[in-house]
Amino acid sequence: MKVGDLVPQTILLGPGGVQRMLSEQRIAGHPIVLCLFRRAGHSSIAQELDKLRDLYPRFAEADTIVLGLSQQPPEANAALAAQRKLPFEIWADATGALLDHLELPRDERALAVAVIEPNGRLGALFRPGGARPAMQALPLARKLYEATRPELIRAQAPILLVAGVFDAAMCKRLIEVWDKGRKRLNEVAIQGIGDPTYESAAREGIKRRADVLIEESEPLNLEIRDLFLARLVPEMVKAFHAPIKAYQTLRIGCYDASNQGAFGPHRDEVGDPKDPRLFACSINLNDEYTGCELNFPEYGRQIYRPEAGGAVIFSCNLLHEVYPCRSGRRFTLLTFFH
Repeated sequence: MKVGDLVPQTILLGPGGVQRMLSEQRIAGHPIVLCLFRRAGHSSIAQELDKLRDLYPRFAEADTIVLGLSQQPPEANAALAAQRKLPFEIWADATGALLDHLELPRDERALAVAVIEPNGRLGALFRPGGARPAMQALPLARKLYEATRPELIRAQAPILLVAGVFDAAMCKRLIEVWDKGRKRLNEVAIQGIGDPTYESAAREGIKRRADVLIEESEPLNLEIRDLFLARLVPEMVKAFHAPIKAYQTLRIGCYDASNQGAFGPHRDEVGDPKDPRLFACSINLNDEYTGCELNFPEYGRQIYRPEAGGAVIFSCNLLHEVYPCRSGRRFTLLTFFH
């Protein structure tokens, strides 16, 4: 698996053989630091556990859960934790399935430290070589803790924001595809009331955006599909409790300040009522622009702008608009989920 993917939910064994999961209520929602090893026979593993023990107060300051994860039986893990005087538990991955997903070699000397983000995504995987993995994990855990702060929110549109769906390389690649592709200008969907079909037509007064399509047969579409399945669809299912079966043809869109690129207030619920669009998805591909924020006027004047690689997902029934681009160009990947 890759950094940014959701970590598979696997049944693990805690002290006494009690079944545990990383998604359980007392664990999820915190940064998690996992010390990964198969067996505890090598001195480097004991040294890494000791380093995590020594750093434990600093991890606690960052509201971070520290755990060991081995393929040893629970009783062996408990004995090891007592021997090293660890203030944290060591859980057992009896089959080694999660250790395999995290690509820990099947070697008794194998060692790594994984950092899992509060929403269950793999934030980093540190292996021996240079600085100790535990030392590398500490600043990332603190960064994750400090990324948000308690804020009183009295009004918000019912949307989902997901960071890091695409990495910087994918964002750059998609912008390059747009540069070379055939542009479709200012297209909007036109549909009559009760008509299950719709057509596209240019409406500059409503929308000023240039799109390039990614056809379903292109390998790039399959790569993006895999990223959706690993990073986005599970979040949508969790947040909206709705099965996701398909998505429409992908579009790379560009809002340009040279013509005040924008999209006026509209809803996206066009199409066949028997197979309706459920959710709209917009993934920002760059940060070098001003303006072009997303607003949902039925829910207030708040504006939304994910960082590059981040997605905003919302019901196609919601009225929304994209404010004019004031400087630069905003690139975004767009689709609709069914």
